Amino acid sequence: MSVKERLPGCGERVLATDGTFVGEAYRTSAKSWYRMSGFAWRDALGTIVTHWMPLPEPPKEDDHG
Repeated sequence: MSVKERLPGCGERVLATDGTFVGEAYRTSAKSWYRMSGFAWRDALGTIVTHWMPLPEPPKEDDHG
């Protein structure tokens, strides 16, 4: 989903990309993007998140094992 269409809620963990790097990220109340490592998404080249998607649901435990 393009960031132009809709932005995730503040603190919502999502899968995001800037066209080069792909990783888990979140937005702050100041509308800044951060990688889950705590580093700001912008790097020396000034890249920003262009697309994101919700994280998939975690696998469910098998009732048989």
